[in-house]
Amino acid sequence: MHARNLRIDKSGISLTGGGERQCLTDMDIELNEVYDYYTLHLCRDPELGQTYQLTMHFESSLNATESGYYNSSYTDAASQEKHYLAVTQFSPTFARQAFPCFDEPPWKATFNVTLGYHKRYTGLSNMPILQCRQHESLLDYVWCEHEQLSRTSTYLVAYAVHDLTNAATVQSDTKNRVIFRNWLQPKAVDQANFSIAMAPRVIGYFEDLFRLDFSLRKIDQLAAPTHRFSAMENWGLVTFKEAKFVHSPNDLQVARDGKAKTLAHEYANQWFGNLVTMKWWNDLWLKEGPSTYFAYLAVQPDWGCGERFIGEDLERFFLQDSASPARAISREVKDPAQILGQFSEYVYEKGALIMRMLHKMIGEEAFLLAIRSYISVHSFGNVEQAHLWQSMQAAAVEEKVLPLTSILVEPWTRGRCRGLSTGHRCSGLRNGQREPQSNEILPGERPEGRRQRPEGRQLLSWLECPTSAHTVELPLSTARSEWFILNPQVSVIYRVNYDEHNWRMIISTLADDSSFGGIPVYNRVQLMDDLMALGEGKLLSYDWAFDLFEYLQREEEFLPWKRSLLDRLGTLLSGLHGKAPHSAI
Repeated sequence: MHARNLRIDKSGISLTGGGERQCLTDMDIELNEVYDYYTLHLCRDPELGQTYQLTMHFESSLNATESGYYNSSYTDAASQEKHYLAVTQFSPTFARQAFPCFDEPPWKATFNVTLGYHKRYTGLSNMPILQCRQHESLLDYVWCEHEQLSRTSTYLVAYAVHDLTNAATVQSDTKNRVIFRNWLQPKAVDQANFSIAMAPRVIGYFEDLFRLDFSLRKIDQLAAPTHRFSAMENWGLVTFKEAKFVHSPNDLQVARDGKAKTLAHEYANQWFGNLVTMKWWNDLWLKEGPSTYFAYLAVQPDWGCGERFIGEDLERFFLQDSASPARAISREVKDPAQILGQFSEYVYEKGALIMRMLHKMIGEEAFLLAIRSYISVHSFGNVEQAHLWQSMQAAAVEEKVLPLTSILVEPWTRGRCRGLSTGHRCSGLRNGQREPQSNEILPGERPEGRRQRPEGRQLLSWLECPTSAHTVELPLSTARSEWFILNPQVSVIYRVNYDEHNWRMIISTLADDSSFGGIPVYNRVQLMDDLMALGEGKLLSYDWAFDLFEYLQREEEFLPWKRSLLDRLGTLLSGLHGKAPHSAI
């Protein structure tokens, strides 16, 4: 099993089962400090089919590393007295710092937690308190036993002992009428109203979306003064870094939106991660990618920031993948250090973009059908990427939409997809050549003297991931007066180049058409970004980018302005050493 920084009493170890006490080989114990293995050697092999009980006596100190079972503190604003609390952070491999265990995601078990503490404190765990009793020898101390936690992975077990204040008790409007309590230090109680009100609404949103009820009766939200991550989605005891839970009157809107995203993400994790758990940490994205994407959908209706988050993820993805080789979000990890290294924004954001790509490719009905089936079939189990692909493929077939296979999808998670696609017309396909595959194509016409919105003709099929510069010949029976755009809504994460004639018509359409030719806002952003990248790569002159930027005088959406002026244009101008193109703003 796993154990780290625990003082284990060898003389107190016993193993019973098979009708007798099992013996250990002269207390022959092996320690592996790389993988934190604590190996006990038995005198004889256990018998198949028998139940055994291992008893171990161990102790450890509360640590200051914000991992395992750690201590935190705050100073009371009125009395200036320092208060201490203890709270857990077991993800990804820190449960072994609190107790010996099989600390890997597929080793799910039930857990019974009993906490001992002074009566002036409050004890919390994943489940409600079953009963409390007076401590046998310590005055004013109690033992409190909590209800059994259903089958789960060790990284989701949680408990805390504290003297924080419950800012509010709120009941959700869901099937199980989940009770939310909200624990903060006294001075922050009045700054948590937004998060307190949001959590029950988000739980309700996900229940409706996934059509699978949240199974617990209570959730304690605990805002810890110090916390290793922004938040942690433990069953029934969701912990937050205090700064990510409270909202100061001086917060900018972007900060408030970020906190809403964090909270929504933790509750999406209740389904992706808690209920359906990746088999191993190499596929961390299977919990963090969907949770990130569905958090964006959850905050969009009421807070309107989900679309901006998607735009920002696209921006960061293209910036990072142009600066370095495409990185895998599904990759082999073995030891705890490698596992912790998986927890990067890149894995979360690219995972979300891949979920969005699947959503766009097979459509709303098939996508939600696949997600609901995936969650229902694998509840309280462990999954690999293949299970998600199978659910998507089955739903696509049932809904008679785009066929989806792991051969097409998996390269995007393995880091084998990157590059540039160049689209141009062709009069027909050469004999013997397979039919080229493309993403959705958005065409638009340019009659003499004016632009018109496209007639809505669309082609939907799959683009096999480009691994380098990739040319797509489009069998469009269109005149040269008709422009086209690949990849509407930037559904698939690759750059696009066009022939100069098509670029010229797109630029003219954006400049002259009051509705921008029907080109979606994500594409308006990406057209600018792609032209800047093509300029940096010396595939086109920067003049094309600056000619397109002129349309911004009529742009009223935030994302195109942010991407052009605040990000890409600032980077470019800082590198021009005072030499500006003729059409620079």
